[in-house]
Amino acid sequence: MELNLLQLIDAAADAHHLPPGLVLAIVQVESNGRAAAVRYEPAFFGRYVEGKVHQVYAPCSRVTEERLRAFSFGLMQIMGQTARDLGFKGVYLTELCAPEIGLDWGCRYLAKQVLRYSGNLEAATAAYNAGSARWLPNRQFANQEYIDKVRKAGGFV
Repeated sequence: MELNLLQLIDAAADAHHLPPGLVLAIVQVESNGRAAAVRYEPAFFGRYVEGKVHQVYAPCSRVTEERLRAFSFGLMQIMGQTARDLGFKGVYLTELCAPEIGLDWGCRYLAKQVLRYSGNLEAATAAYNAGSARWLPNRQFANQEYIDKVRKAGGFV
């Protein structure tokens, strides 16, 4: 990864009191360092967005706003709905795909999960990926594969 991007990751992690290695690992797993990464989550749309009343912030139609809430954007693949829930009022694609802005909003959400799970970075990471940390009877996370990917990328050093 280029030095400038590593500096931005360090700055965003520091601003939100997160381990830079964890943020870097999530960036690698989520987008492989591609700031313009975008992914649609149709199941998320059907479960959390479709049919609900949403305020439109960007210069677009209500239908477009709803659809974009079910996309994830940028280096940390922050969901449009998650960003809106955190108070983001900007334009998804141009702002959340801008490295500095996307890292800030992704780190805001990750920091919220770290607080929610009392500093347990693995549980916070599971929640970052899935909305909440769910443990299976074998004490692994329901999304253990994601946790393992983040660990392999150096996230829990």
